[in-house]
Amino acid sequence: MAVCILHLGSNIADRRKNIETAYEQIEKEIGKITKKSKLYQTAPWGNKTQDKFLNSAILTISTLNPFEILQKINSIEKTLGRRKKIKWGPRIIDIDIIFYDDLILQSEFLNIPHPHYNDRNFVLLPLFEIIPFYKDPISSKTITQLTRECTDKSKVELYLN
Repeated sequence: MAVCILHLGSNIADRRKNIETAYEQIEKEIGKITKKSKLYQTAPWGNKTQDKFLNSAILTISTLNPFEILQKINSIEKTLGRRKKIKWGPRIIDIDIIFYDDLILQSEFLNIPHPHYNDRNFVLLPLFEIIPFYKDPISSKTITQLTRECTDKSKVELYLN
């Protein structure tokens, strides 16, 4: 069994429903969700001319290896209607593997930890909520430390609807 930390985002249609449906599919296809952050609303990253995102982080326990999880994620995204058209563009659902145990992996298809998670408040704040003392296997810094050091000052608001 492995601990896998995933980050989810949506900015098309019913964002909350998209994320909740993704949670259900992750539990069926990848593993039990044992921790779930609240939903956070954020401005888009990169391509600024699109609607705001809802973001969330989850901790799952899985028997799958990272490449199997990536395959399941791609299938879930496709089933929910994701079409990859524009880098950092609008998306009905986006699911990223942030951590998989303490694995450091760099391949053509998958990098773990996610290569840019620690540069983005919209990823760090949901992670801070569920795993504040988890140590990044590359830097050995905790999520708390990385959150404090992050230079991204984008607004991340708790979503209350």
